[in-house]
Amino acid sequence: MGQVGSAAILQYIREMGADPELLNEMSKAGSEEINVLPRSRLHELGVVNDGEGKTTWIVETSSRTLPQG
Repeated sequence: MGQVGSAAILQYIREMGADPELLNEMSKAGSEEINVLPRSRLHELGVVNDGEGKTTWIVETSSRTLPQG
């Protein structure tokens, strides 16, 4: 399950256009910790761009059926 979850997270990181190294940064924290990255590191990883990069918005619908109840 851990590998499947990591693969899904990595795919999402790539889809966002961020550096896959972000996954390594995320996994440095223990189960009771939070790894708070400085803004400069977030910039390096492509997580933030201060509005300088292209923004693409996509609206998608889901074909899932919600439970009735």
